[in-house]
Amino acid sequence: MPDFQLEPLAAPEDGRPGLTFVVSKAGNVVYTQELTTHKMLTIRSGRVPEDIAWGGVLDPAGNWVRPSVDYGDAPQIETRDTVVNLLRSALG
Repeated sequence: MPDFQLEPLAAPEDGRPGLTFVVSKAGNVVYTQELTTHKMLTIRSGRVPEDIAWGGVLDPAGNWVRPSVDYGDAPQIETRDTVVNLLRSALG
């Protein structure tokens, strides 16, 4: 399992509540506190789709909602849980 590094990306003021994140193949977790498409988050972060391994969506309370439609889910549930818990910690 890679050593995950969180990289917050500012959300627009009028964004829909929630949290969208993508995980690069190198273990960088780019997230924004809004609901957006994973492709849009990838573009806004300056990444390219080929670098993204998987992603997901959390609700405003930090609960798992669903995997990325664009990039799929984590290879293992334990990996997903690790990233979700890191995001929850970052959100306070």
